[in-house]
Amino acid sequence: MKILVIDNDSERIGTLKSLKSTGHLVQAFETWSEVKEFLDQSACQILVLGPEQVSGDQLKTFSEWRQSLGEKTSPWVVALGPKQDAAAGIDHFLQMPIDEKTVSALPGLAAVPLEPETIDHNTALEICDGDEELLREIANIYLTDGPQRMERLTRAKNESHWTVVREAAHLMTGSALNLSAAPLRTATGYLERAGEAGNRAHILFWYEQVVYEFQRLEGRLRGWLGGSAASP
Repeated sequence: MKILVIDNDSERIGTLKSLKSTGHLVQAFETWSEVKEFLDQSACQILVLGPEQVSGDQLKTFSEWRQSLGEKTSPWVVALGPKQDAAAGIDHFLQMPIDEKTVSALPGLAAVPLEPETIDHNTALEICDGDEELLREIANIYLTDGPQRMERLTRAKNESHWTVVREAAHLMTGSALNLSAAPLRTATGYLERAGEAGNRAHILFWYEQVVYEFQRLEGRLRGWLGGSAASP
């Protein structure tokens, strides 16, 4: 599950990031303008607002954004602090101080939107002209080559080689297209653009998204090929 946080308190952010230990992606920002840019490009399931975001003009700006979504799926919005009757657009209030136990319950809230499927099996099968064995072969190749490409991407990111980041992301986009893996394709596509622009902040954000979606897809394919899961 993808969780975006708007807060400037390092202790609260650290507590929320404890959710990473259970397989969730948690990314933190200090301002609404920063997170809105990424929300316009990618979905998250939970949006956590720090105390400073749930007051005055900040809350008004956020509420207007949520109303503008129309029929688009909105993330489940959690505000840190006491409940406010007039807090339009807030789904859940989390009393402070927060701890790992209370935070761990957030992904289990019934109304939190589901993550998109890692792979569109029917479309992937169409790409293979209905040949299930060919699709399995492509999936096996992905599971062999994918970790190597991820390793190359990680090394380039760590060494700030943005051109290599772009190239590695481009290769991963091609692999995602072959499997009709839309969430990974979206993340690698944006990472490729960020690498081309040399925008470090965007590269770091989309790199984390790519790692998360890569791991989701890898787990789904291994479960399918190993017979422990239905077709992806």
